[in-house]
Formats: sequence, structure tokens, C-alpha cells
Amino acid sequence: MIYHLVAGFIASLFAVLTFKKLDTFSRLIAIQVFISCLIELTGWQFRIHGHKNTWLYNCYMPVEFSLLFAATSLHFRKSLHPRMIATMILYWACWSFEIWYYGISTFAVHTYVIGAIILMVCYFFVLYKSAWSRSSLFNQSLFWFSIGVLLFFGCSIPYLSMYDYIVEHSSRYQLDLLANLMKLLAQFRYLCTAIAFIVVFREVRRINIKSIA
Repeated sequence: MIYHLVAGFIASLFAVLTFKKLDTFSRLIAIQVFISCLIELTGWQFRIHGHKNTWLYNCYMPVEFSLLFAATSLHFRKSLHPRMIATMILYWACWSFEIWYYGISTFAVHTYVIGAIILMVCYFFVLYKSAWSRSSLFNQSLFWFSIGVLLFFGCSIPYLSMYDYIVEHSSRYQLDLLANLMKLLAQFRYLCTAIAFIVVFREVRRINIKSIA
């Protein structure tokens, strides 16, 4: 079923329509969303034709992390940038080692969990920063970007950390239920992202109207 691609397609559509009005933070996420949509569509095509697609998601994994992580660096002090660059290099080293050790056809679970934890910390800071604004959280793009990422990766961490145990001790029904839950969380994540693009567009439009007035 293609239903799990709907939210990603909507977010990609808003990313394209509002791209010129987005700031650097939002543009990096827009690029990630667009690439994600292409990867999901390609992976779905591979799956319905009976081809393995794990290698595709392994290749996409560091791209997603790098774009989302780079976006958060814009909200940290410049003095912390060397540490963030070191974190990025360490992440890529972990990914390279896991791909080399287990092969491109085995999903790099350990690297995914490490990246998810790093992104959770970074986007929690972005969310915390937005909470200090006088504007309502619902009118802030940072809130919508952050809450989608936090809820998705926050639920992914325990699921993938215990993936081997879950596969070994769960029934087919339970595995399908968990897989569908992750798809639902992905839908929620990209719907939040789509709302964030709309909010950014409105923010820029409001600033432009004030400057003209």
C-alpha cells in the first residue's frame, strides 16, 4: 500500500512551494524531506517487485542525519561548531564501520540508534529555545519541526534498540502492529513538517508586509 507515502508527499509539496521563502534551517529540512520522499517511493517500488531495498535505506541514513544535524547547528553557538563537526565525523565513521562489518544489505541499526539519540538531544534544544519566544508555540515553525523529529526518533530508539529481541519473541501480528505504528509516527512527523513549512511561509510574508508598511 502507498498510503504511508502520503504525508511525505504532502510535506515535499509544501517544501517545493515555499522553498524560496524558507530560511537556511528550513531549507536543509526541505531538502531532507524531498530526498526522503524519493527514497520511500523508490524503496516501495523495489518492495512490490520483490527486490531487497535495505541497501537503499542504509545509503540514505547518513544523508538524513547530516541534513537534520546540520540544520540544528545554526541554533548553537559558533564555539560549539568544532564539536559538532567532530560528532558528524564520528557518526560517519560508525556508519562506515557498520556497513563494512555487516554489509550494505543489513540495516545499520546501531548507527541509526546513535544518530537518533544525537538528533533527539539537538532538537530538544531547538524546542527549548522556541519555548522562550513570546509567540505561541503553535505559531512557531521551530516547534513543528522539532516535535515531529522528537516523537518519531524518540519512539524509534527503543523499537530498533530491541529489534532482534522483538523479532525473535514476537508473533507476526505483533511485528505488523509495531511496523504500522512506526509508519503512523512517520506520517505524523511529516505532517508536522508540512505545517512547519506553512508557518515559515507565513512568518516571512508577515515580515515582508511589515517592512513594506
